[in-house]
Amino acid sequence: MEYPFKDIDTRGIIHLFGNEKALQIVDIVNEINRNCRVEVM
Repeated sequence: MEYPFKDIDTRGIIHLFGNEKALQIVDIVNEINRNCRVEVM
């Protein structure tokens, strides 16, 4: 939804990949981000 996709097409990732594929990409990125978070004690 943001950079770098908006730099390629101002309408964002959904326009570049289509709705279904864009949502899959977002889900994968969110899963990676959840797995990479460091817990601070």
